[in-house]
Amino acid sequence: MQSPVQYGLIYDFRNPQPWQRPWEELYDGLLAQIETAEQLGFDTVWLTEHHFAEDGYLPSLFPVAAAIAMRTTRMRIGLNALVAALHQPLRVAEDAALAALAPLGLPLLLIGGREKLHIYRMSWSRIVSGQAKTRRSRTLN
Repeated sequence: MQSPVQYGLIYDFRNPQPWQRPWEELYDGLLAQIETAEQLGFDTVWLTEHHFAEDGYLPSLFPVAAAIAMRTTRMRIGLNALVAALHQPLRVAEDAALAALAPLGLPLLLIGGREKLHIYRMSWSRIVSGQAKTRRSRTLN
């Protein structure tokens, strides 16, 4: 019987400078922590999206949601909030449909609107002009 109260966690996969560690170590550690949280009885895990953050704030929700789904068995995965205006709609629909094939079905998906777009204005113009670079210094075109 499912408890009337559900407990969840929220992760942003940030790697701030004072405590920065190798990316592979950070992701592996957080995924292991989420796996342990499920074993301890947590019901959901929520992921948040942000772009162009120096601390590596999670820029792509679906791949990390898939990694969590591979390591958990009953925990629901929530995406909070996918900034719709920064994504190609067909790609979001395809990713969500593919995620729905996981044993627990479609992830909990919260779609964000235009309210966050002002945060990306400068970075977006750099991408369009071809001046933006990733962490590994590859030019985005």
